Amino acid sequence: MSIFKSVVRSGLAICGIAAGNPACASDKSSDTVTTVAQVQDFNQGLGSLRTIEIQILHAQGRNTFVLTPIIGERRIDAFHDSAIGASLEVYHVWSPKISSRSQVFVSENKVPFAHWTVSQDLTVKVVGKTTVTVGGRFARYFGDNDVVYLSGGFRQYFKLGSISYRLTWTKPAFSSGYLAHLGSITIKDKRGGGKTELWVSYGSASLFDNQSQDSFRGKDYGFVVQRNQPLGGNLSAIVRIGVSSYDRLGARATANTFGIGLSSPF
Repeated sequence: MSIFKSVVRSGLAICGIAAGNPACASDKSSDTVTTVAQVQDFNQGLGSLRTIEIQILHAQGRNTFVLTPIIGERRIDAFHDSAIGASLEVYHVWSPKISSRSQVFVSENKVPFAHWTVSQDLTVKVVGKTTVTVGGRFARYFGDNDVVYLSGGFRQYFKLGSISYRLTWTKPAFSSGYLAHLGSITIKDKRGGGKTELWVSYGSASLFDNQSQDSFRGKDYGFVVQRNQPLGGNLSAIVRIGVSSYDRLGARATANTFGIGLSSPF
């Protein structure tokens, strides 16, 4: 799983731990399904990556479970390679100040995605509406390329959103380690339940569960903007755009990202 998703999920803070949400301690349950189709188009003759994922979220009491099957296809001229994968995440609120997130992602050993990843995060409310998160992740990519990630960061909540920063030490088995930076900001609408999110990264450009064209030299970067827009009747639209830049030998490569989806409770 990417640093992008790690920060997104940590931002949930398991039912809003930093906001002091009393629903965390109740036995109420909720279910949400979200479907997103996304395409990344690369220059430098590197083709495209197309993915479709379905996220099924079940929250009850102190626990939240997220199952996300995903299918992807990598195209470069006449080369086509597709893969199916799935992620399972478990969040648990241990106390009013401590929560955790555990995640496993498994895919076919093909080009579009990491073959498998495991990760663990621990989030602690330190003061006011500020949380600190530390975590670790191990990923095995296509070709048995192993990468270890160790990270730490914070999130500051305010009335209509939050701001966060995460520092990740990345150590590929095949090269030297380096530091990657990820910042994000979430702004909620004053009315209607919509929100806008921005993620900016330096050191890593793969903001999703794919290997893409990362150089693993610490000089890649990217950004993603996502809008969740209520449509009425508990249905929301998701629109995602982004740009990534990869430090490849000879010339940098750029990928433009566009995603669209729907989300609804059920």
